[in-house]
Amino acid sequence: MFRITTQHRGRETVVLLDGRLEDNELDEVRRVLAASAEPVELNLGGLEACSGAGVRELRGSLDKGVRLGSATPFLKMLLTMRPDAPQSH
Repeated sequence: MFRITTQHRGRETVVLLDGRLEDNELDEVRRVLAASAEPVELNLGGLEACSGAGVRELRGSLDKGVRLGSATPFLKMLLTMRPDAPQSH
């Protein structure tokens, strides 16, 4: 199950994603983010799983200025890690 909830906190819109973000949910995520008044914070604390396309979509939203709020350490790493960056060993 997947759920998107929006909350307004002052001038900021908080978009909460809960459950499992699969590829078939990405259009709805795009629609909600595009319709949200800026500034926007993504709260991913309730996200249990995320497809590779979902990670790329969320990363793209962050690149466009959406702020990352709550997220698991692993998801934060996935969203901030650049796949084309050289890896240190």
